[in-house]
Amino acid sequence: MNQNDIAFWGMIGNWFTGLATFLAVIVSLYLSTRQTRIKLKCFFGERIKILGDGTNLGKCIFIEITNLSLMPINIEHQLGIGMITKKRRLRFWRKKKVWMISIDPRNVSGSKNKLLTGENSLMWIDFDKYKINEWYKNMAIKLYTHGVKPNEIECYVYVNNSITYRFPFDSVVLEKLELQYKKIINDR
Repeated sequence: MNQNDIAFWGMIGNWFTGLATFLAVIVSLYLSTRQTRIKLKCFFGERIKILGDGTNLGKCIFIEITNLSLMPINIEHQLGIGMITKKRRLRFWRKKKVWMISIDPRNVSGSKNKLLTGENSLMWIDFDKYKINEWYKNMAIKLYTHGVKPNEIECYVYVNNSITYRFPFDSVVLEKLELQYKKIINDR
């Protein structure tokens, strides 16, 4: 082995350690950001409410939020759940519109505000006070007065006082909103 061979293998070793250090930094950055990411599973749809004894209480709007992330999240049920216009590219001049959905605190089960990993929070909007179609009609009127179509909205959950997590409506809710919206347009 001569002086050139030793220099060549020394250079290869330096490149290898530099590449391994770079990859170690990339992996550590990936792992540090992965743990802080909030992952939620959300459902917003119409369901039939049945008590433990089998009593059928009729239909309600049902909202289920499940925490799939490694960190606990906080949900403010009175201020943090509602409808928001979808993000659209090339429509930056339109302001986003937000409608909060009021939920009676008695209609929240599961974890109230803080959700740990795997826990879920169940909320519902009773149709006891008014008929099912009236709720859809009221929501469609709100959309119509603000010039927003039902297919341009989605639900949101405001977590940890800073992050808005968006998710779509169930197709049944969206169809009923669109039906009431079309009735409002035809009546005017």
